[in-house]
Amino acid sequence: TISDFLGFEEKSAVHNRFAEWFDRGGVCFLAKLKESAAALLWAIPGGRVQISSNLAVNLNENEVLLTDESVSPVFEKTEVGVLLWTHVVEYFAKTGVMMVAVCPRKRNDRFAHLKNLGFEEDNRLRTLRVFGLKLY
Repeated sequence: TISDFLGFEEKSAVHNRFAEWFDRGGVCFLAKLKESAAALLWAIPGGRVQISSNLAVNLNENEVLLTDESVSPVFEKTEVGVLLWTHVVEYFAKTGVMMVAVCPRKRNDRFAHLKNLGFEEDNRLRTLRVFGLKLY
């Protein structure tokens, strides 16, 4: 299960947040390598999205939030996270949906990759010291 993959208890705050995202139409993209879950990335549709206990963002109806990427420790030294982001961005680009991504400042590698995919900084999250990136 996803809770096993990420190492959290059922009915925990993280579990409840993910359950809420599923209930509102969120999609969890999962990359598999060698028959194992290697990475996942969430896509949550427009409206107010609670990312964590102290971080939320208000999205327009035509926007989707890409967040909470997780890579299994077994595959951390691979490019599976980069490949998953690329796939998800290509998928949503075909639909015409505007994408918003959350990228913590400590993830300079991810920030550079998102910039290469066409994302630009979005001021909605800047004051929270998190890179908010939007694809146009």
